[in-house]
Amino acid sequence: VDHDKTAIQHARFKLKNIKDLKLILAEGNKLPFKNQTFDYVTIIGTFANFGEQKYEILKEARRVLKDEGFLIISVYSDEALSERMKVYKSIALDNIGEVRKDGTVVFKDFGKTEVSEQFSEEELREILSKSGFKINNIKRASIAYLLKAGKTIK
Repeated sequence: VDHDKTAIQHARFKLKNIKDLKLILAEGNKLPFKNQTFDYVTIIGTFANFGEQKYEILKEARRVLKDEGFLIISVYSDEALSERMKVYKSIALDNIGEVRKDGTVVFKDFGKTEVSEQFSEEELREILSKSGFKINNIKRASIAYLLKAGKTIK
């Protein structure tokens, strides 16, 4: 699932040899799936860009995840800023509007604002808890966290 038509087209081209692969154009906060459809929901590398929508998107992930299922997330750690800035400079991003003390980078482009955040383990635990998840396992690898969380059953 991706909200960007160009990303879907690129993925279709790159992954054309994989059978039974479905690439779906949709917004993360309005997933076109029934409740409790998936054993796993993965958010790899994009959680940092959800900004204020992260709670809405996690609510949708929870909705489509089976009660026994798991959410897998990889996201920048709270010590990633210097490495992220090196990458942004190496690809000549010239639309950085602001770099906040908490490591949030604000991009200004075409009249809209986009962000790239980083998180501490404590922040991730709080965000996921507020969204109805409990982290089962969290590992820090260099500038990122990889976590596995299950639904908290109400």
